[in-house]
Amino acid sequence: MSRKGAKSAKECRQRELQLRGSSSPYLSRRALTYAINEGTGGFAIWNGNEAYFFVHVDRRGDWSRYLWFPWILFKEYIIGGFAGAVIPDDGRAFLVVIHVTAGGIERHSVKVADFITDNSSPIFEKYTPLEGHIYVLGPGLLLWRWTGDHFEKATQEEQKRLDGIHRLTDQDFYNDANGWSRRVFYADPAEANFTMNVGEIRLLVNHQRTKDTKNGTLTIDLQRPGKASERIAVFENRQGNVSKAEYQHAFHDQ
Repeated sequence: MSRKGAKSAKECRQRELQLRGSSSPYLSRRALTYAINEGTGGFAIWNGNEAYFFVHVDRRGDWSRYLWFPWILFKEYIIGGFAGAVIPDDGRAFLVVIHVTAGGIERHSVKVADFITDNSSPIFEKYTPLEGHIYVLGPGLLLWRWTGDHFEKATQEEQKRLDGIHRLTDQDFYNDANGWSRRVFYADPAEANFTMNVGEIRLLVNHQRTKDTKNGTLTIDLQRPGKASERIAVFENRQGNVSKAEYQHAFHDQ
């Protein structure tokens, strides 16, 4: 971007901030524009008896008295880097955990951050099954373990026995020595669909493109022998303007 263009962009952003706080009768009559940028990705981990889905949802929202969202996309994807950083008006980051066995389905939600200000929000990474448990690289770059309804830091004995975080992997694998498989996935239409076999249960992870947009939807369906397919989860990857009601629901009604 040229120096003149950068200066104009800065002036535009300063003007937008002034307008947001303005009490001008003319501006107050203008409808607010609401926009959401939401990304979803996660880890599928399974063996012959059970399956886990650890799904990270990163949702950011901006509102304006005029169409500000295209400028946000331009900053994030064209300018990029620190200069392209945009502080959202609202943000929510959370982790959805789904555990599937022959006996049923469990769902849990783990709050990751109350408000997203940059890309350094604390998250869990390198999901790896070890000794019948799911271990991750967690806050503090330490070993953490999924307990069934939350994450907790591994004990000193666990840290020593498992060699800290060194046995964790960021690589996908299929049917390891203990029968576990892992696959990373995203709610992106470009992603390939895949199937997981858990005993007699079949889990189908499918990606669909929203018509006439670049947005996508990820669905997880469960199939049992002799029964109709059951949709157990839907996640979105979306960018664009939304209604006030949808914006309110996304950030303030949950």
